[in-house]
Amino acid sequence: MSNKKIREIAVAWKEYKQPYVKQSTMAAYVLILENHIIPYFGNQMMSEITAGQIIQWQNEMQTKGFSEAYLRMIQ
Repeated sequence: MSNKKIREIAVAWKEYKQPYVKQSTMAAYVLILENHIIPYFGNQMMSEITAGQIIQWQNEMQTKGFSEAYLRMIQ
């Protein structure tokens, strides 16, 4: 497990991933990170996130009225 916060991992991941995907795909990934993942997990250490927290987050995402396709992309 990582000793970094999710926010830090997201920044590193974006830098790594950007050269390998189209600009529109990267923009979609960034929106998902900034709107759904970082607000919920951003300040937590990767090593501290539990399966229960992920399930709770997934359940909350399902209550927001998103399409099944968008939920799959977020998760």
